[in-house]
Amino acid sequence: MKKITLLVFAAMFFVAGTASAAQFVGPSGNNGNTVIREGTYGDLYTGGASVAVQTDVGGDLFAGGGSVVVSKNVGADLFAAGGNVSINGSVGGDLRVAGGTVSVTGDVNEDVLAAGGNVLLSGKKIGGDLWAAGGNIVADSDIGGNVLIRGREVLINGAITGPVDIVAEKLTFGSGSRVSGTITYKGSSEAVVETGAVVSQIKYEKMETKSAGKSLVPIFTIAFLIKLIGMFLGVLLLLKLFRKCVNNLSKTSYDSPWKSFGLGLVGIILTPIVIVLLFITVIGLYIALGLLAAFALALIAVALLTPIFAGGLIMKWIRKKEEIATGWREALLGIIVLALIGLIPFIGWIIVAAIFLIAFGSLITNMKRTIMETQLNS
Repeated sequence: MKKITLLVFAAMFFVAGTASAAQFVGPSGNNGNTVIREGTYGDLYTGGASVAVQTDVGGDLFAGGGSVVVSKNVGADLFAAGGNVSINGSVGGDLRVAGGTVSVTGDVNEDVLAAGGNVLLSGKKIGGDLWAAGGNIVADSDIGGNVLIRGREVLINGAITGPVDIVAEKLTFGSGSRVSGTITYKGSSEAVVETGAVVSQIKYEKMETKSAGKSLVPIFTIAFLIKLIGMFLGVLLLLKLFRKCVNNLSKTSYDSPWKSFGLGLVGIILTPIVIVLLFITVIGLYIALGLLAAFALALIAVALLTPIFAGGLIMKWIRKKEEIATGWREALLGIIVLALIGLIPFIGWIIVAAIFLIAFGSLITNMKRTIMETQLNS
């Protein structure tokens, strides 16, 4: 069984590098950083502890890491995620970006989907629609399509052609804002319109502040409790059967979080693409079936590993231990904390997804290491 699993993962790494027309560029040194200074690229996939793309990309660009900086132009769509993400070049297609801090200073020809703790859109234009979610959102760009924003504090300071739909605690239209479409706003207080702003009539609906008791109601539903119990039983089984493996994965996640995050993001995007490409070929059909099964098992394993790692990290901080622990107590704590964080709209989902990607990246790292050790022993 072990050899079969190794062969499946070896095939996944091999096919990812050879079967797709896209190019993959990973870290070049032991520090896990990826710097792409020059070259001719169509579709490009890259990840690492930090990622810096300093050359034009003709097709799509997928980038993930602790920090992601795209300094040059992307001809088609751009997908980026990380702790800090800066998009300084122009994007010929759609932009999909998520991170703790997101800054977009380049122009985007089509739609933008952005999520983060702080989102700054300061390029000259967004040709299509804007969907944004996060804590503080600033839209200085001129937007050619519709605008849908969910955030805490929102500042609009550009020209918007289409309708605007915003839910926030605070909304401000700056002096440079020009909004000709309909404006629908739901918030804690009425929108602030600064001197010089030209906006259409605002359809305002006051947002009621939810009491603490009401906000905790979803926690105590039967379905929610059943989900937590099922997760806990699965985690206990994982710890019982693969304790040593879980320890190694948690240690890798803790020692190299940003590198693991980048690998996890690239793996979660690239693997389904490779599977689809193999399915449409006769020769690759059985490899695709094997990869699909391995990918599904990996996702289940990572879903169980994520709360173990999160709980171990919290307990390490509390107890101030040198090593990260992976027992049932840590697992239970992680399950509860992640469940509570997941109830927070947008930001909570991003945090849970980031931890999941770190765990997934550590799985890739350890499987690659196991494959190399097996080959050396053979």
